[in-house]
Amino acid sequence: MNIGWHSMCLKCRDLAASRAFYEALGMEVTHADDHWVQLTNGNLQLSLMTFLGENWITFRGADIDAVHAATRSKGISAEGAPEAYTAEQMGVAGKHWNTRDPDGNVVYFDTTADEEPKSKQVESLLQDLERYLSNAGIESSLFAEFKTELTQRYITG
Repeated sequence: MNIGWHSMCLKCRDLAASRAFYEALGMEVTHADDHWVQLTNGNLQLSLMTFLGENWITFRGADIDAVHAATRSKGISAEGAPEAYTAEQMGVAGKHWNTRDPDGNVVYFDTTADEEPKSKQVESLLQDLERYLSNAGIESSLFAEFKTELTQRYITG
């Protein structure tokens, strides 16, 4: 079952201070605006958000209906249900499901119509691998050749 790729979304009071803290830990900024900073390191993706009411675990690119059905089939009574949304509502069509784990933590699944789960997961894994190899001192040109070949074979071919 495809649960997509994950990220942690943290409620943040002082975006600049939190950004500086996580950058000092070696995380790299991949997006930033006045209310949201996204950072990565390896396969960890962390979003710092000033507009969240609480921390979230987010999954992108999941087969949300299958994930929901699997929880039900195992006797788990997770709240909520998958809901479709339109491009008019959100800018792009998709489906999402907002639920909570047994400890009350928010678990959010969101997959837009333009996300291809396998290709997005491969792309994300390649970005993670590139960071790991760079941290290990491997030349980026060597990885670029590998990435091009893999992308052509798996994603476009």
